[in-house]
Amino acid sequence: PCLKKSGLFGNLSVSGLIAVVIVFGAAAVGHGTELFPWTVAICAMMIGTAREIIKDVEDMEGDSERHTLPMKIGADKARMVAWICTLVAFISMGMPFALDLLPLAYIVFLTPALVYLTMVKAPIVKGEDTKASKFLKRALLYGLLGFTTTGLIPILF
Repeated sequence: PCLKKSGLFGNLSVSGLIAVVIVFGAAAVGHGTELFPWTVAICAMMIGTAREIIKDVEDMEGDSERHTLPMKIGADKARMVAWICTLVAFISMGMPFALDLLPLAYIVFLTPALVYLTMVKAPIVKGEDTKASKFLKRALLYGLLGFTTTGLIPILF
């Protein structure tokens, strides 16, 4: 609740916790300085930030006393910030392939997440915040599962 007064900084702080878990997990097994976990962390953080912003738009009526991003700049502009975060997430999800950190064939494991990231635009534009939030949650889930799978394949096979 105390971060509700912080606007975008509060959203980034909450979603940054997702990124910290990924980076610390990678560091715990000796991979904290490698680029791959950082791209995954950025992707997860951006999806989380987009979802936090959309959730704040949903909560605007109850947040009248708080200084959330939607309260500061309006619901439509906040949705556009969420969409920009989604685009950054989409790009960062593709970075491990563009930088040859993962074989291109592994993109199949991230396809569901990429699909949900593209599907979220329509509900954001239409103001269907609950639907947008669900799509972002699914994109995060399938993205993390996909990236985990790409990390396990070389170990298991």
